[in-house]
Amino acid sequence: MANDVFHQKTLTTTRDYVLEEDGVRISVKTRLSQDNFKIHYGAIAEERFETTTYSEQWLRLAVLFGLFAIIFGRSLPFGLAAILLYTVSLVFGVLFLLSWEKYVGYYADDGSLRFFANKPSKEELEAFMARVQERCSEYREVGPLASEGGRSAAAEIARLHSLKQAGAITEAEFDTLKQRAIGDSELPDARVIGFGGEDEG
Repeated sequence: MANDVFHQKTLTTTRDYVLEEDGVRISVKTRLSQDNFKIHYGAIAEERFETTTYSEQWLRLAVLFGLFAIIFGRSLPFGLAAILLYTVSLVFGVLFLLSWEKYVGYYADDGSLRFFANKPSKEELEAFMARVQERCSEYREVGPLASEGGRSAAAEIARLHSLKQAGAITEAEFDTLKQRAIGDSELPDARVIGFGGEDEG
């Protein structure tokens, strides 16, 4: 569905969000790196937050070179060096300003689900965030064992295992739901898919 996919972009970073069956898949790309991860619906809180971040590294460099320029600028022999240092300081200052970014999002047990504020527009962002909470509510109401058209016990236990690893469900809840999944299928033992048991290897 189109409203289950969301795209944000700044000068340096691209963020893509996809609402999957059990969580939000997030891809973050910069010019130097790429990161992909998922936050499960069961781990996302209803409470929103707003925060502002910036690069302390660019700020420190801008201040450092600015101080050097002031010190060396007082001596005539270092006049050209002062100009160069002021220029470098200005460049770092611009990079610092470019790194300044405002975020909004939701707290989560395994981190936070955050978005660039008002990108691509405030209306589109609010619509997608509302969609996220809608999926979270559906997930809480139906429960982690909900299936669409039925799924095999192996697939269900694999999904429960990923939820346990993400901290969305406890070990006890995993064991209970695993047994329920096994009971609703023809699988005699969960060990056949490699979750628990002495035969796991």
